[in-house]
Amino acid sequence: MKDSGLVRIKLVICHNKKSNLKTGKEDKRLHLKFIEDAIDRMASNSFLIKGWSITALGGLIAVYIGNQNKNWSYQLLVLTFALVIMFWGHDAYYLLLERRYRNLYEKVVDTDVEQIDYSMEPLDNGEKVWCVALAPILKFSYGIVFVVLLVILYIEK
Repeated sequence: MKDSGLVRIKLVICHNKKSNLKTGKEDKRLHLKFIEDAIDRMASNSFLIKGWSITALGGLIAVYIGNQNKNWSYQLLVLTFALVIMFWGHDAYYLLLERRYRNLYEKVVDTDVEQIDYSMEPLDNGEKVWCVALAPILKFSYGIVFVVLLVILYIEK
């Protein structure tokens, strides 16, 4: 009898779409809470990426330092350099999404209850990922490692 419950839910949803239900302040508050949760997830993802990048890059650099005289050490540096770019790009992407959800939050706060569309689609603020990647926190986090590896790669070649 699981299907009857599912059908009942579908009927309620279809009925609610057809009727002109009024939305209230509680609906707006819940929508803002959903947006806050999305912002928190993006910030958490960014934090996790920073943690993984420190672990992975630190480990690879330690392996390189311990094996500088091996013939594969240069390839290890190239791999580390590629990982810096990958982590930097992922972190910039989540920061961009976080900023877009913050714009959605501000829009919902400023909108009257009757005019909210309750969309969870983040607002495009015109920023590009590569512009966000040059934010001060990301330049400090990844830029220094990027430049140091670039110099080492140039010297070792």
